Amino acid sequence: MKEASVGRISFQIQNEATGTIEHVIATSKDELARRALKVLNEGAQAIVKNSQGSLVGAIERHIENAQQNLLTQRNELDQYLDTMATGTVERVQRNLETSRTKATERFVLRLREQVAPVMEEARADLRNWRHLRPFSRKNRWQCTGKSRTNWKVTRTHDCFRLRTSWRKTPLPL
Repeated sequence: MKEASVGRISFQIQNEATGTIEHVIATSKDELARRALKVLNEGAQAIVKNSQGSLVGAIERHIENAQQNLLTQRNELDQYLDTMATGTVERVQRNLETSRTKATERFVLRLREQVAPVMEEARADLRNWRHLRPFSRKNRWQCTGKSRTNWKVTRTHDCFRLRTSWRKTPLPL
């Protein structure tokens, strides 16, 4: 009976030891799992922070590059617009100069056309007036065969006729 009691106690101790060992193993498993999960979580957070930092850095570099590209394109566009504006102003100035030259030429041509008859009439009057003019100081009063007073009156009348004939033809504007 002693043996049976020892066998029962041994069996009982063995069962309790097995239960305790199983309980310690289960608890250890949970603790190890919790620790492993904590380490994994910390590692994942470190990876996320590192990735986030890398992504933020990459995004900032891309934004800087985009800003530099925009600034370069803006400068190129400003330069292109300045070149276009300068070219346009030069073309407009050339066109204005050409138009001004052509308008001046047309004006001079019209003026000549309008002045030519007046000049011909003035030349004819001058030719007519020259035969009244004396050839020397001595006989200047005798060119019309009349007295000095009559010669002045004739000369004044011819000058007046010459002036009024110019006034009849309007001058171009």
